[in-house]
Amino acid sequence: MDRKNLLQMFVLLYLLFLQVVIGIDELEDSEMRLNGCPVIAGPAGRDGLPGRDGATGRDGLPGRDGAPGPKGEVGPPGPAGIEGEPGIQRRWKQCFWNHINSETDNGKVLECPFTKAASNTYLRVVHMGNLRIMGCTNCCMRWFLTFDDVECKDPAAIDAIVYQGIDLNIVRPANIEGYCTGIAKGLVRVGLHVGRCHDFHADYDALTGWISATRLIIEEIEPPVV
Repeated sequence: MDRKNLLQMFVLLYLLFLQVVIGIDELEDSEMRLNGCPVIAGPAGRDGLPGRDGATGRDGLPGRDGAPGPKGEVGPPGPAGIEGEPGIQRRWKQCFWNHINSETDNGKVLECPFTKAASNTYLRVVHMGNLRIMGCTNCCMRWFLTFDDVECKDPAAIDAIVYQGIDLNIVRPANIEGYCTGIAKGLVRVGLHVGRCHDFHADYDALTGWISATRLIIEEIEPPVV
């Protein structure tokens, strides 16, 4: 018998011997327990391998709100804000006339002085009154506002026209309103003028402020937003 077979036979005999011995030991332990004899524990075995992680549990229910906490102390004041630019105080004026019944056909009808406080502000001017032309057909007359006898150039003229194709005698209420800039500070003479319409070459029979009040309202305001 060669060496390899001898070695295999030896291992089998050794395993058989261990099985017999372990079986005898277990039998003896059982008999000793039945007879009330103490059994001495053997040495502790080695720790087993760690088990696998269990499945993830479900989220719990939301808890109830807790009781309100005590009021905290007042915090320190914040930093001072940036100082703003000075504002412009509203400044306005009204001039009015009763029953002026002006028959001026070309020129200044009325005038209202106003003291402008700054050079970079705007003037808002409103005319409120009655206008009329008569005794003509296909005719037109123009009413416009002036500043020291000069029409507004920035941004545009402030005016209104009355045109009629047939001969009528109708008095019409009219508001003429607009904003003007580029006017120096100081005294400004705001006027209402009447004259010819553009591309018309005659002065027609005009009437301003017939048996009613006529107003010029002037207001100085800040420049518009961009």
